[in-house]
Formats: sequence, structure tokens, C-alpha cells
Amino acid sequence: MCDKVNLDLSYKYYMNNVIIKNITKKFDGHEVVKNVSLEIKEGSLFTFLGPSGCGKTTILRAIAGFLKLDSGKIFLGEKDITNIPPEKRGVGMVFQNYALFPHMTVYENIAYGLEVQKIPKKDISKKVEEYLDLVKLNNYGDRKISELSGGEQQRVALARSLVTEPKILLLDEPLCNLDAELRIKMRHDIKALQEKLGITTIFVTHDQEEALTISHKIAIFNNGECIQVGIPNEIYSNPVNSFVANFVGETNLFRINDYYSNFKNIYLNDELNLEIEEKFSRELFVSIRPEHIKIRTKELMSKNEFKGIIENIQFNGNIIKYTVNVKGLEIIVTAINSLDNYNEFSLSDEVYIEMPKNAIKLLRD
Repeated sequence: MCDKVNLDLSYKYYMNNVIIKNITKKFDGHEVVKNVSLEIKEGSLFTFLGPSGCGKTTILRAIAGFLKLDSGKIFLGEKDITNIPPEKRGVGMVFQNYALFPHMTVYENIAYGLEVQKIPKKDISKKVEEYLDLVKLNNYGDRKISELSGGEQQRVALARSLVTEPKILLLDEPLCNLDAELRIKMRHDIKALQEKLGITTIFVTHDQEEALTISHKIAIFNNGECIQVGIPNEIYSNPVNSFVANFVGETNLFRINDYYSNFKNIYLNDELNLEIEEKFSRELFVSIRPEHIKIRTKELMSKNEFKGIIENIQFNGNIIKYTVNVKGLEIIVTAINSLDNYNEFSLSDEVYIEMPKNAIKLLRD
């Protein structure tokens, strides 16, 4: 439980995990969520990550109570909330477009939920001021929503969701309408706010960088199924299949030629074979992260070292990305842009790349 210093809050977040058991949801006979089970620990920032249409927002809306499930149950601790109305679940939600009331001031938007609860006016005023301070919008109470920037509107939406003291905060792609620089700032602010309050938070996004930087834990979704759950480093370093490897971060993903491959070596085509650390047992793909591949001008006669030609160079500021043709395969290699290696390689240069055995991941489809 995080320290709530400087917050005059009258409530506590109880030891309640969000438990999703075998939930399924269909639209027009099509399963958009397929028998998904998850446990989200109280006080954590848990992210649903996946491409558009994978079912992550559907699950979020089911937790909020906006959708009726076809099967399965949702629990908050030991309490079955599957059929409880949204307003009685103790859940706050921030939508993609923030869903603020344009005809109300900032103060009135934040106070709205408290007024619905019939809270006395003097208590409403005190709470609204506390949460304006919490989201760094002091003296913004009288402003109209139309006078606010996108980031300020998002802060109002957060304050409006939190002021009713929910047990769970749901965030549905809350940063998607912001520019790149503001997204990074708000990402940091949301994480800091969640840690300060200790509130269980479920964050939905299709942005893998966002998920990796903000989350305590991530669930990867595809085609309505939960593919993998883990901490960010585990998801990135040890993907369970080719989809996760390709979706989370950049990777070199090649189908293995199992006709030539054996328990010590795998072939990516007729000529390029890699010595492997783990035993080959009918995996379909090999994944190698670009940053784990070494690139140099001289041959060192290392294991899994190959000669290639640089076909493309992409300058990304702090990162330089090289496309190297090795025995007919295009392999991506990235390097940190430093004073030591800036302009070290040029197009059409002959180079040597090394793919360490411990960087090679064998994956199923």
C-alpha cells in the first residue's frame, strides 16, 4: 500500500484482487473474448496490450459493468460483481475521449459523481479541491472544458474518476489522443499517481512501449485470447510464441527450415545455420532481438558469426538501425548512437555480424 501523504482521504483500498474467470463475450455470434481467465492483484498497475479488435477493451467494459457476458464471472475479492450495476461496483473509468461534460466547468465535472451520491456540498467542495491539487490543476476549477489542452482534459477525467473513491481505476487508451511528447509526460504522471494512491489500475493500450514503461504486469491479447501474462521484462525477453515476439518490440523473426535442422543447429535457409543453446524440438520460428546482434568490421571467428552487406541505414536519433543481407536474408541490427561509432558504417559496407547463442529464442507459431 503506497503512502498517501498530503491527501486528506477518508477511505481505504481494501485487499481485493480482480479475478476474471472463464469469461466469453460474443457480438453477432462472433466470439470477441474467448474463455479468458486472469487475476489482477490489488494495488497493481496491470496493462491489457494487443492490436485493435483483440478483445482488451471489451474485457475492460465488462469489468466496468457496461457489457453483459455470455459466460464466465468477474470477482472483486470474494464478491461476485458479474451482474451488479456499474454504479454499484466501485469502479472508476477514464474513456479514450475523456467523456467530459462540455457545458460544465472543471469543478462541476469533478463534482458530478459526488452530487449523484448525495454527498453534502461542503464535503464535495473539500474533495474536489483535494483532487484538483492531486492532478495539479489548482485554480482551474472555474475553467470551461473547451479552454483546456488535451493533457489538462485528461487530468480532469482522472480526477472525476478518482474523486468517488473507487476500488478499481480503468483506463481505456487514455493517451491515444495526445501528441508524442505529452504522451510520455502523462505516462509518467499516471504511473506516479497510481503509486501514490495504491489503487488497482487496469490500463488498456495497443502501444507496446507504453505498456513496457508503465506496467507492473502485462497481459498480451490476440484474437480474443490471452496469450501471455508477465512482468514487462519477462514479456520482452521470453515471449511464448512468434506473435508476442513480433508484437512487443522489434525482432528478427524467421521460420526455421526443419528439414536441415537438428538438436544442435537450426537452418534459416539452405546456407545460414545457427548453433543453438537450447535443444531444437520442432519449433517453427527463431527470434533474435536486433540489439542483441553484434556488428563489426573485422572477423573474430566467433560462433554464429557471418559476413554480410549493409543494405540500409536508418538513423533514429539515439539508435542506428542497420539492415544487413546475410546469405540472402535481411537481418536487422541496432546499435546505440555514440561518439565512438557514429558514421562507423556506410551503405554497401562489408561487415560481420554475430548472433550469440543466448540471444536466440526458439518459438512456436
